[in-house]
Amino acid sequence: MSYTAEISRTNPALFVFLLDQSGSMKGHFGGQASRASKATGVADAINRMLSNLVIRCSQGETTRNYFEIAILGYGAQEGAVAPALSGPLAGQEILTISAIGNAPARMEDRVMKQPDGAGGVIDVPVKFPIWFEPVASTDTPMVKALQEAHRLVSQWISNHQAAFPPIVINLTDGEATDGDPSESAQALRQLATEDGNVLLFNCHISSVVSSPVLFPESDSSIPDQYGKKMFAMSSPLTPTMVEFAKKQEFSIAEESRGFVFQADLVDVIRFLDIGTRPMELK
Repeated sequence: MSYTAEISRTNPALFVFLLDQSGSMKGHFGGQASRASKATGVADAINRMLSNLVIRCSQGETTRNYFEIAILGYGAQEGAVAPALSGPLAGQEILTISAIGNAPARMEDRVMKQPDGAGGVIDVPVKFPIWFEPVASTDTPMVKALQEAHRLVSQWISNHQAAFPPIVINLTDGEATDGDPSESAQALRQLATEDGNVLLFNCHISSVVSSPVLFPESDSSIPDQYGKKMFAMSSPLTPTMVEFAKKQEFSIAEESRGFVFQADLVDVIRFLDIGTRPMELK
C-alpha cells in the first residue's frame, strides 16, 4: 500500500461515482415518508460534494484542476449505464473540476444558517449549484456499471501512470439485477497506478429502519448476506482517510473498509466527504 502520490494540476486524481437510479430509489431513507426520497437525498449529496470539490480547488477566480470526475447512473433506463450529469455537461464521461464548476445545469435558491455576530443564527439566502437531478426508474444493472467504470478507469490510468489511484464510489439501495457484481468489482480493484490499486467504496442506502454500520473492519455487524457481499467488494480506507475519519469522530480501525450499510442522508454526505479526501492538495 502506498497512496502517497502528490495531487497537483499536472498529476490530478480521478473520482468515479456510480449512482443507482433504479425504481426503488423512490423510497424514503429509513422508510420514513416525512423524509426525502433516496433519489432526492443522493442527488443533494452529490451536488454538495461537487460544490465542495470546486471550492477546495478554487483560488480567487481560478479553479485548479486537481480532480477529474465521472458520474455514471445505472437503471435510468432498463439495463442502461450512462453519464448522469444534466445541463451543458450531459453525456460527457470524464470532466475536469473546472469544467464542472463553470457549468452547473441550474442554480437553486436555498437558505443557509449563519452566525449573526450576537450569539444567534440567521437565515441567509444563497444560490446553490445543481449538476445532478434525482432519477428513480427501472432495474439495477450494477455489474454493467462496474464494467463501465473499469473501462473508464483503465483508459485514464494509461495516461496517468504516476497518479494517486482512482477512487470509485458506488451508491446503491438494492441488489444487482444483472448478475453477481463481485467478479467485476475485483477486476476493477486490480487496476493500479504506480501508487497503488484502484479503490472501490460502497454505500448501501436503505428504506429499512435499522442501525447503520459505518466503515466496519469485518462483516460481523452486517445483518444480511447482500450487505456482506458489498463489504467484501469494498477496498480498505487509506491511512490518510482513516486519520480524517477519526477527526470526524467516527469509530474506526486501521483495517476499516470504505463501506457503509443502512446509511441515511447525513451518513451519505459524510461518506462522500471522507471518500473524496485522498491527500492534501499541492
